[in-house]
Amino acid sequence: MKPELLLDYLTTHKPAYHAGAAAPGPGIVVPPSMADLVAEAEMEEAEPTDEDPGQLPVFDPAAIEDGRERVAREIAIRRGQAAFRQKLLQAYGRCAMTGCTVEPALEAAHIVRYQGPGTNHVTNGLLLRADLHSLFDFGLLSVDPSTLTILVSPMLDGTEYGGLRGQPLQLGHAGASPSQQALAHHRAASHL
Repeated sequence: MKPELLLDYLTTHKPAYHAGAAAPGPGIVVPPSMADLVAEAEMEEAEPTDEDPGQLPVFDPAAIEDGRERVAREIAIRRGQAAFRQKLLQAYGRCAMTGCTVEPALEAAHIVRYQGPGTNHVTNGLLLRADLHSLFDFGLLSVDPSTLTILVSPMLDGTEYGGLRGQPLQLGHAGASPSQQALAHHRAASHL
């Protein structure tokens, strides 16, 4: 996916895919699915350009936009509420699914999607590695609320994520644990 499409997706469309989203009501526009966004990006890549096909385009270093600041800003936005993330870091200290302790790679994932400050409760959150956070938000990963084991979509079979299936969730310090009701809500929305 082109970087500008990824950034557009993260700022415009990703919040609507956050796990636990309720069914849209009247007048609410449903954003495109991830499959639609990928298909659109692939079509854009395949579109012919105005360049002469017999001549290679000239690389102009002065025309390059420095996207590093934009990417850093997007990562900060995605991490969202710093206080919520800090609470999850204190409660869990590691990725709830892999045990990863590299703080810059860990994100505060809402189990029931963010709906204001009331949803920033530590029991409505999981500290997840960034890639797992995205998969969790897309409903490709979830947690069985009764056994606290990881559920993996069949779409991830044959990938490195398939090995997470059935693994126990890594609980936090002093018995910190996510809300079973929130996990049940996420699982139902994920269809896992």
